[in-house]
Amino acid sequence: MTRIGLSSTEVDRLPSGSGGDPLDPLLGTSRAMLLRDLDRWRTTSELATRHGLAVGTVSEHLSILARALLVRPERHGRRVYYMQTSLGASLVEVHRGRR
Repeated sequence: MTRIGLSSTEVDRLPSGSGGDPLDPLLGTSRAMLLRDLDRWRTTSELATRHGLAVGTVSEHLSILARALLVRPERHGRRVYYMQTSLGASLVEVHRGRR
């Protein structure tokens, strides 16, 4: 069983979308891209620069991902860092080989 309770056979039967990243249909392209990139702590500004997105756009995406319990924020002084939760990491892991 995988961490989310599906066997590898069940995971192989999940639809992978229409090409591209299989997380895209679930989260949207930008949120899927950000979630994958949060395998380590990153700030909103860092993510905006890395992905060519506006800081406000990244902030909104991170808020949505945090409400879905896929990422978590942690404040250090004036900066807020984000990283995948175990649920977010599991979602990325399940879909990693399905491109």
